[in-house]
Amino acid sequence: EFVSSLFIDQYQITMTKSEEEFQKKLVDIKNKYKILEAAITKSKSLDQFFAGDQFHLVDAAIAPYFMRNAFLSEKLPEWFSLTMESPMLKQW
Repeated sequence: EFVSSLFIDQYQITMTKSEEEFQKKLVDIKNKYKILEAAITKSKSLDQFFAGDQFHLVDAAIAPYFMRNAFLSEKLPEWFSLTMESPMLKQW
């Protein structure tokens, strides 16, 4: 469910009609990134996969989200900065 909410936020931010809506969505996403950052830090995983050295369901669920982030980063510079503010996500 958590990853699904990221996809929803990702879609909604691309459909915002005002700067105020856009900034609110950025805050929502930043807060979710903090949760992801904490999960990675807690697992102390700096390996290739999200939850360690083996591929898990979470990797399959979240990979498309970050693939879309690469595209959005080209269109929305603010989006790229979200990942750069999260050192563990950036490394992962």
